[in-house]
Amino acid sequence: MATTKELEQKKRATVLPVCSIREEDHKVILIMELPGVEKGDVSISVEDDELKVLGKRRVPDHSASYVIRERRLGDYFASYTLDDTIDRDRIEAESSLGVLTVTLHLKEASKPKQITVKEVR
Repeated sequence: MATTKELEQKKRATVLPVCSIREEDHKVILIMELPGVEKGDVSISVEDDELKVLGKRRVPDHSASYVIRERRLGDYFASYTLDDTIDRDRIEAESSLGVLTVTLHLKEASKPKQITVKEVR
């Protein structure tokens, strides 16, 4: 028979974080909720055209006996396909109180340009 610790490890799964995405001032901003994840436990990478975010949660004490357990176990993981308008060299991230903000800057060529009309006589 499996121990409680072994059962909990089997239940440990990847959790999709809650995320909002908005576009403003020539950038795309992802705001993700990663409760229980410290800044040092967040990994963000770009592989090919995919932005990957992994948040490692520390495993709670398995020796405790719960009456009710509503908190899900598992690490956070999300991936997003980046199109060619995103400048991969200008991706920034910051974390505060379990909220991760990832800023994706648009390439210069992707920004709208105003064309001045000259008068010819």
